[in-house]
Amino acid sequence: MADRRKQPGRAVELTVEALGARGDGIAKIEGDSVFIPHTAPGDRVRVSLAPKNRVSSIERLADGPARVDPPCPHFEICGGCSVQHIAEAAYVSWKENILREALLRRQIDPAPIRPMARGAPGRRRRARLHFIATATGVVLGFREGRSHRIVAIDSCALLTGRLTGFLEALRGALRSCLKAGARGEATLTDTETGIDLTLALKDEPDLRLREALSEIAQTHDLARISWKPLSRTGGEEAGPVIARRAPTMRIGDITVALPPDGFVQPTAAGEAALRDVVMTAASGAGRVLDLYSGCGAFGLPVAETGALVHAVERDPAQIGALNHAARQAGFGERVTGEARDLDRRPLLPHELAAFDAVILDPPRAGAEKQVEQLVLSEIPLIAYVSCNPVSFARDAQMLIGVGYAIETILPVDQFLWSPHLELAGVFRKG
Repeated sequence: MADRRKQPGRAVELTVEALGARGDGIAKIEGDSVFIPHTAPGDRVRVSLAPKNRVSSIERLADGPARVDPPCPHFEICGGCSVQHIAEAAYVSWKENILREALLRRQIDPAPIRPMARGAPGRRRRARLHFIATATGVVLGFREGRSHRIVAIDSCALLTGRLTGFLEALRGALRSCLKAGARGEATLTDTETGIDLTLALKDEPDLRLREALSEIAQTHDLARISWKPLSRTGGEEAGPVIARRAPTMRIGDITVALPPDGFVQPTAAGEAALRDVVMTAASGAGRVLDLYSGCGAFGLPVAETGALVHAVERDPAQIGALNHAARQAGFGERVTGEARDLDRRPLLPHELAAFDAVILDPPRAGAEKQVEQLVLSEIPLIAYVSCNPVSFARDAQMLIGVGYAIETILPVDQFLWSPHLELAGVFRKG
């Protein structure tokens, strides 16, 4: 008998049993899993199955108890959110389980996980949008899920009111100064002194475009507009086109002037929750090493308490911003900085020996090369901030293997309604 699962377009009725790690509903058919986007546990659906159990169409027949009405009209089209339709209790359980499962896959006891620090709408202070100029206007928004198509948005339940209020003005401004066919990215950061806008475009702005951007900055009272080359690989440096005033962020009581396209934590509340874990762990440490430091979201407050902090970050501009902020705050003598690519040149054990504690805040890929050196050191305390439970669990497994114990892990929901999860974990040896 032929395997019916290989026949394209087969219509079947299924009941969603759980949510997967990416937010898709999971149902079972003949022992295999079927992943169904935008469904909730308990939903009864009729789906059309393509080869390899890929879902080609979905009809919802009955709603499960975990389903609620999504708050955003763009949901299911815009790819920025995947689980706006899940009730709060089910959502929190699902998101905490992403971390739990990542640890269990590495044979790590999840007992140190604390209840998640919850997110809320309207708090995202940084967002990267895509745009393309057409003959009739500019399409500005986020990419559709599993697609490169841009979904035009006129509002976003995630963003701060200032950023949401600027979307239509940004669309109109781009329409006025871009030729049809131009495409790129717009990164918006809501700073203490106004919106900081970075445009990623294929070509450097010419005089006409620079004049148009200057007018945009004046009209909408932007703090700064910068440009960087559009690239799929990333890593290109941004430079200011028009700077009316320095975009600044408050880190506790410290003011940091951000470099163009400088990294900041997505929400102020999430950053504060992560910082509390780091500062509690590092309390009493005399010499602290802040690795992947960025502009000092964690190292600067630790230095403010009296510790000597050495910050290491690949981007020299962020190191410069960190050092300047420390001087302006009156404790510059306690902070040193080093521009260094830790993935290529991790600090070695003899360099680590001078420190009592390490703060790690790597990108999504984690800090594997640096952790390989940390396990050879005698550093007694590591505070690890991560935006990826999978790479965190991999690095944690290495640390545990040489005698570190996890004291606590705080999951922090900075990326509301998505499968992305931030966390702060504390490791102690001896």
